[in-house]
Amino acid sequence: MKIDYDKGLKGYSDGDAVIHSVIDSILSAAHLGNIGMLFPDSDKKYKNIKSTILLERTSDIIKKGGYAIINISAVIIAQEPRLYGYLNEMEQIMAKILDLDKHDISIAAKTNDTMGFIGRKEGIAAHSVCLMRKSSSSAKNESR
Repeated sequence: MKIDYDKGLKGYSDGDAVIHSVIDSILSAAHLGNIGMLFPDSDKKYKNIKSTILLERTSDIIKKGGYAIINISAVIIAQEPRLYGYLNEMEQIMAKILDLDKHDISIAAKTNDTMGFIGRKEGIAAHSVCLMRKSSSSAKNESR
């Protein structure tokens, strides 16, 4: 989605910090490493790729592994832009990609109260946590 702001995010892919954080939390919860291991910036096919595509691929991988997301909580830390008006749409987009109910993903935004590189408007950060379960049929198949 487009955020109305005069600056943008810079990254090897599209630089979407919150989706990258969500991907990391999903992969970590499934004990599958992190985004850099799965989608390395040394692979040219990921240059300028949309983070929503990476999220779709991550969702497919965990579903094939027998995992189901219960919920996700994410926090974006940015002095600017003020993101409150965008959070609902962000949640809807990610919920649709991950095949979740909209209420199973929560995104909050906060500032850094002018402290550090975030407070100086030099960058943003995002943190997220994913709670998931492994289906009982997958667990039974692993024990065989």
